[in-house]
Amino acid sequence: MVIFLLFLCAILTSIIVYPLLLLATNFEKIYSMTISSLILLIFGFLCARQILRHGIRPALKFIIKLLLVLAGLATSFYLVLGGKRIFALLSLILATILFIIITHFFRTGSKELASEQK
Repeated sequence: MVIFLLFLCAILTSIIVYPLLLLATNFEKIYSMTISSLILLIFGFLCARQILRHGIRPALKFIIKLLLVLAGLATSFYLVLGGKRIFALLSLILATILFIIITHFFRTGSKELASEQK
C-alpha cells in the first residue's frame, strides 16, 4: 500500500510540476501571468471569505495584516535576489515590528470601542 501511495504521489506531482516547468522555461510571460493571476485569485478568495464570515471591519484588519506580511516577504525576496541580504533581513525585522504594532493598535482600538458601547 505504501509503494502504491508513493507511486501515486510521484505521478500526480509529475502531472503538476512538469507543465509548470515547461511553462517557466519556454513561455516565461504566460507563466508569470498564470502565477500572478493565481496569487491574485487566492488573495481575493481569502478577502471575500473574511468579509462574508466576520463582516467588513474585522476583514479590513485581516487584509491590512495580510498585506503587511506579503509586502515584507516580497521586499525581502526582492532584496535577496539583488544580493542585499542584510537589507532583506532588516526588512523582515521591520515588517515583524510593524505587524506587532498594528496588531496591538487593533487590539486596543477594539477594547476602546467595546468600552464606549457599554
